[in-house]
Amino acid sequence: MRLWCTIVAVTAVGLLVPTAPGQDDGAPPRIENLQWFIMRSLTGDPAGDYTGVLEPFDPRLDIAQESDYIYVRATISDADWALTEEGNLDPDSDPVRVSLVAQWRYPAGYPAPEPPPVPGTFSDYRPEDGIGPNVIQQGRPLLLYDFEMLIPRFQGVSQARLRGLIDWDVSWLVVFGVESTDSTDEDPVRHRVGAMLYAIQHPGNRPTNPRPFADAGASQTIASGTTARLDGSRTFDSFNAGFDSGLPDVFEKDQLSYTWEWITGPTRVDPVYPDLVGTPQIALVRLDVPGVYVYRLLVDDGVNPGVSTQSVTVNVVAELPPDDAPKAIITGPAAPGRVGETITLSAGSSFDPQERPLTYSWRQTDERGNSLTAADVMRMYQPLSGTSTDTLTWQATQTGTFYFRLIVSNGSKSDTAAFTVVIEPGPPRTTAGLAITAPPADLTAAALDAAEDDTATEQTAAPLVPACGGALFPLAAVPLLGLLRWRRP
Repeated sequence: MRLWCTIVAVTAVGLLVPTAPGQDDGAPPRIENLQWFIMRSLTGDPAGDYTGVLEPFDPRLDIAQESDYIYVRATISDADWALTEEGNLDPDSDPVRVSLVAQWRYPAGYPAPEPPPVPGTFSDYRPEDGIGPNVIQQGRPLLLYDFEMLIPRFQGVSQARLRGLIDWDVSWLVVFGVESTDSTDEDPVRHRVGAMLYAIQHPGNRPTNPRPFADAGASQTIASGTTARLDGSRTFDSFNAGFDSGLPDVFEKDQLSYTWEWITGPTRVDPVYPDLVGTPQIALVRLDVPGVYVYRLLVDDGVNPGVSTQSVTVNVVAELPPDDAPKAIITGPAAPGRVGETITLSAGSSFDPQERPLTYSWRQTDERGNSLTAADVMRMYQPLSGTSTDTLTWQATQTGTFYFRLIVSNGSKSDTAAFTVVIEPGPPRTTAGLAITAPPADLTAAALDAAEDDTATEQTAAPLVPACGGALFPLAAVPLLGLLRWRRP
């Protein structure tokens, strides 16, 4: 759904809505009639200027605008209300509660964004407080109660109105109600009177339609005798932002037209359009003569005077320089490592044929080169430094065979290399006169607790492996997530 902008001007006339006459004694209160008025906003801004006078308004015929004030005077009667000897309303008469509820509605089959709500009204009227202008009509006391509604600002014109199916943008079902609040009424009956209230966008709130921003794409270098693709698909039009202007049910939109033209170059080569209907922003030029060519994109939205333009340069050379992929090489320990040792892998022998700078990324994988699970990374991969440099150091925390992959990139192409490291149990160590052997990889905390006390004391007195797993997990997760992206086709 897009922003809507078409405006329809309307004028308001008066309305008197009669209802049924008064009731017998004991009947609930009811609304005798409604009288509608409007105060028109001159700017569409609630803080702006208004006409300053109330005009009659007929909701069956008239359409309000954003920021208009709608006033409705309800004439309310209650057969239980009594008059004093002086002809005034008896203060002991039953109190009543009046209400206004506005429910947003849209035309069937044409859903639309919900506009801001019209605030409702719920208030109690107590005759003893003397609230409200009371009148006597044909010997009956009546309550004149005034409702006030502000038409909120909403987002533009409905597509149904643009199609000519309706002549309004938003509508509300406005229900006025009155009921007795006497404490003796266990189940008070509410009398309701409803009407539809329609509104359109105020002319002052119609957004401007700015000129589009032409985008001719980035400069490019090609070999002579080949074809350059001129692409203006990144052109931006803010009036069309937020919706697909190509959809057939979007009526108010900018229809952009694209024109590519040759500006300068060793020889004139005019662009051709492979698909003027489907991709009018794309043009092709076959350039055989080396040199610098400049092409200009012109974009017209059909609304603003003039066009938006941007130029792009195509540098044509006799032969493109080589763009060979780099070579990834890993050097590391040839012999098995030991649990507790720091293992170093180096990518220093990697190179780029054109001597362009390289970037490095290290990953740990399974034996097939697939990514590890997060649990495996936390358990097995304890990098100390270098996950994105030419040297990787990591802590061998358990026995096993570990697989590493290096990715090197020159900015346009990349290469990978794999390396395997075998970790064996560490040699016995002596600490405080005790021979301590690194526990096997499958020794769990439960198994350690079940061992003899003196053995447990010796094995936990001076741990061989630093307790770095939890603290270094964020470093371990980064290579894992990188590998997932690297493996995506």
